Amino acid sequence: MELKYRKETFELSDDHPLALCLLQLARTYALLKKAELPATGKQDLELIWGQLTGNQQKFLREIAKKPKGIGHEELRESLGLDNLMFRGSVIGLSRIFARHQFPKPYSSDGYDERRRVFSMDPNLAAKIVKLPLTKKSKDAGD
Repeated sequence: MELKYRKETFELSDDHPLALCLLQLARTYALLKKAELPATGKQDLELIWGQLTGNQQKFLREIAKKPKGIGHEELRESLGLDNLMFRGSVIGLSRIFARHQFPKPYSSDGYDERRRVFSMDPNLAAKIVKLPLTKKSKDAGD
C-alpha cells in the first residue's frame, strides 16, 4: 500500500495491520460521504431505540413533545407510572445510553421530584417524535 500525505509518500505492505486499518477507515469514510450521513447521530439513536422498553420510548417521546421542559410529576402522570416504575425506566434508560457511550438525549434540572424538569434539544425532539413506538408500555418486562 502506498500512502501519500501532502508531499510525503509512505510504503506499507498490503497485509500490514496498519494498512488494513487505514483501508477500512477509508472505505467507511467514503460510504458515509457518499450517503451524506454523519458518523453519529440519528442512526445511533434509531439503533438504541429498538432496545428500549415501551415505557422508556414513551418517556423520551413525552419529553420530545415538550422539549423546553416538562415537570417530573406531569411526565410521570402522562406515562401512567407509579414512582418506582418511573424511576426504574429512567435508570434503565441511563444505563442503556451509557453502555453504548451515547449521550442521553434529555437533560434534567432540579433536585427533587417537585422541582425536577426534563428537557431536550428541539432538533433531536423532532426526530424522536417521528420514531415509532415499537413496544407496548407497562408490560411486565418494562
